[in-house]
Amino acid sequence: MSTFPMQVVSLDGLEYDGEVQRIKLRTIDGDVAILARHTNYCTAIGMGTAEITMEDNSKRSAACIGGMISMMNGSCRVLPTTWEWEDEIDVDRASRARERAEEKLKDALSWADVCGIGPGLGTSQTARWILQYVLKNYRGPLVLDADALNLLAAYPELFALACRRSEYPAIL
Repeated sequence: MSTFPMQVVSLDGLEYDGEVQRIKLRTIDGDVAILARHTNYCTAIGMGTAEITMEDNSKRSAACIGGMISMMNGSCRVLPTTWEWEDEIDVDRASRARERAEEKLKDALSWADVCGIGPGLGTSQTARWILQYVLKNYRGPLVLDADALNLLAAYPELFALACRRSEYPAIL
């Protein structure tokens, strides 16, 4: 397969500079895959996993959040706000961050009379996790709109959780 030059420059510095066969990542308009000879393209990056097929056909993944990606005249530049290679993620730090996030959600849901999820949430893995947490743990009225509905359509297990709410059904 053909390759193209790609640079990844995050706020922490140069993350990668070399030839790749493909990069796939989440943009603000959904997932995009870029191959050699891709048309000139520029867009904002969303939040999710970037998957890179290297020149030798091996694959690498990274957590990628925010910034811009451009493919101009055969050369790709990724300028993410956050970029962390999967094999370099500090699992203990990530676990502590998840615990803090769960505690914040628990606190926020404890005083809420109603919970609305959807507009502006996005459909990233983080958004999926938030929706799943709320569906499992929130016991009040729930309004699901926009991105939450897209997540329910994409993940049958989330739809099943929404349908199981009996005391306080979800309003779609």
